[in-house]
Amino acid sequence: MNSEKSPSPSERGWREARAQQGEASIREARAQQGEASINEAPGEGVKFGPALRPSPAASIEASPSRARASRPRPLPEGEGRDNWDHHWQQYADSAEQNPAQNYRREIILSLLDLAGAGEGSRIIDIGSGQGDMAAAIRARFPRVEILGLELSEAGVEISRRKVAGARFVQRNLLDETSVPADQRSWGTHAVCSEVIEHLDDPGLLLKNARSYMHQGCCLILTAPGGPMSAFDTYIGHRRHWHNRDIELLLRNAGYTPELVTGAGFPFFNLYRCLVILRGKKLISDVSAGPAQNTSTAARAAMALFQRLLRQNLNSSRRGWQMIAKARV
Repeated sequence: MNSEKSPSPSERGWREARAQQGEASIREARAQQGEASINEAPGEGVKFGPALRPSPAASIEASPSRARASRPRPLPEGEGRDNWDHHWQQYADSAEQNPAQNYRREIILSLLDLAGAGEGSRIIDIGSGQGDMAAAIRARFPRVEILGLELSEAGVEISRRKVAGARFVQRNLLDETSVPADQRSWGTHAVCSEVIEHLDDPGLLLKNARSYMHQGCCLILTAPGGPMSAFDTYIGHRRHWHNRDIELLLRNAGYTPELVTGAGFPFFNLYRCLVILRGKKLISDVSAGPAQNTSTAARAAMALFQRLLRQNLNSSRRGWQMIAKARV
């Protein structure tokens, strides 16, 4: 490290993101940081619950490693951004160990506010991906019932192998398919984590998902804020979100928001800045293989962020991780 006096980590993050994304993205992110949130007094943070538990393995989200021949190659730029059968086959190992994923899961588990082992609770995982959120729920609350709704056949297959006793079904919540009788008004709780940024009409998904929820169901929603990275664009992010837009989205879809805020300042923001700076190289990085194939430096960096993000669970609204809690 240079011995000269240097800016703080958050200042360095802003400068690096500015160089990568341009002044427009940074002005937008700064405007977002100043927004007020539901049930949050100006200048105060939101307390989500107990401290994060560190993951035993590091992520390879932003680190180079050797490609495995059995893995699908990255799709050409602009092609297949919504091809989640391909994405989950390619990125399942990386996503499973991503420190940002672990951070989000702990916030979600806290906001679900379940007692004991979760007896009597039924959780719907909307856009359940490859089952990591469901696995975290099952580990923390072993008696809870879980129903995963996922568009991707590959995601459903991976989830079924990963989480014994949970139900995962392939379902397109953007069409008018009728809800099976045994799933209608089923959920007492629901999670929709890092889904709405991939959709042209996220309100339609949230409206259709209500049919699976019991009256009074508690929905926890997460979405990215701040500037987008090249990897975000590659995997189909349409936009990143502001607090006020998430609140409006929820109300228009028939939910009553109880909390809408940002989280993760400063270390989550700094982590995101590093992802942004990695640029298009990150696409091949995360295609390369599991965490044990990464460089020592990359593993150390990801382990460091696992520890740093533990300090950001109770954090200010200036963070780029958007969090919402709402009721049906």
